[in-house]
Amino acid sequence: FDDAPCDDFEAENSIRDEVFVSQILHESFNKTWTLIWHPLNEERKAGDISSLPSPKCVEVWFEKGCSIHGHTEAIEPKLMWREAHQLDIANNRQLNATAKQPHNMAILTICRILEMDALPSSPPSDSFFTSTKKSVRSSLLAKRSCSFVLRNSFDEEFLFEARSEAERDEIVHDWKLVVARLASYAITGNGTGMINEFFMTEFGVPGGLSFM
Repeated sequence: FDDAPCDDFEAENSIRDEVFVSQILHESFNKTWTLIWHPLNEERKAGDISSLPSPKCVEVWFEKGCSIHGHTEAIEPKLMWREAHQLDIANNRQLNATAKQPHNMAILTICRILEMDALPSSPPSDSFFTSTKKSVRSSLLAKRSCSFVLRNSFDEEFLFEARSEAERDEIVHDWKLVVARLASYAITGNGTGMINEFFMTEFGVPGGLSFM
């Protein structure tokens, strides 16, 4: 009986944590962030501003997965982004290419989300930062205190800049939670939890499902 209060406390904390995580997931899938995307060019000479790709103002959002082909295949939940300003509409009466086909990254392929000011310009040889692309570490246009880096399983890196350090920190925290939650479902084989939180509501639970 002496352990009962402790058990109740742990159960209460677990419930509170679960409610918090569910709330973050719900908000993340119903929100659009306006960020600056700094496309990376590994071929540029360090410090050569003239060779830098132009930063782009983009809208970024999470998109839930959905089923296709009679529920036998599924499109994975993804991180999506497209240019926020449709300049071609005024000039050529056409949508920008990213409006028709946004950039995207499957959430399950995201390996790291890291604040840019945590990246030293000259990383020690035995650290994680050694493999971080020089184009990220030496970026001249991104404000380090407001920026963060995404790395995926294809060894690609994407540099985004928020409006403030506080917004950057909130994004990093929430996006890490989204990635970790989906990864935990995939690792434990919790298909029901994954479908309930990361797929469209009409999604079924078919056998022999394959991802795209």
